Order: sequence, then structure tokens, then C-alpha cells
Amino acid sequence: MVLLNIGLVSLLGGLSVLQIWRIHYDHQLYAEWQKSSLRQARSSRVFSHSMIAELPEPVQRYYKYAIAEGATLRGVVTLNMQGQFGMGTKHAPLYQPMCAQQILAALGGSFGKCSPAVD
Repeated sequence: MVLLNIGLVSLLGGLSVLQIWRIHYDHQLYAEWQKSSLRQARSSRVFSHSMIAELPEPVQRYYKYAIAEGATLRGVVTLNMQGQFGMGTKHAPLYQPMCAQQILAALGGSFGKCSPAVD
């Protein structure tokens, strides 16, 4: 009986530690999300062909095709997704609903420039 009580107290203590860790993690995640969202407002630039003038011609051709002159370039993008995941087989896919929100943030660098690879 004593061992059962010790085991129960240990289990409850472990669950409490996990809950505290989860709250701390959620707080950090929220703070990073807010920081990235604030960067989004001040990270906009406008695309111009002069930004890619030093790149090889095929790369310039691609960017000119893919990005319109004067288009707003964003360093941070928020993606909202919803759909289904097939969790089964091809014949019985067992689709499960899914929704997610993701923030993609470029941490730095400049458009059209890169540093040489280090061996």
C-alpha cells in the first residue's frame, strides 16, 4: 500500500512538472510569435529589377517572371492551413481533419546576395 501511495505521488508530481513545462513553453512560443508578427509590419520592401542586377541572367529572368516590378516583399508571412490528413491506406484513407497556423520569418540577409560556402 505504501508503494502504491509513493507511486501515485510520483506520478502526480511528474504530471505537475510536465504541466508547468508546457505553460512555460506556450508562453515562450507566444512571445516569439508576437515578436515575428511585429517584424512583419516593418519588414516590407518593394521589388525592383535593380535588386537582382548582379545575379546570373537565368536567375534574373526567373525573378522577373515570378515577381512583378513594384511588388511588396515581406520578410514574415503567416500561413493559415486547413484540410485533411490521410492516416490510413490508399483504399481506406481514414481522413482526419487538420487546421494549423504557421509563421515563416526570414531572420536576416539581403535579397539577391549570398555569402560563399565554407568548406
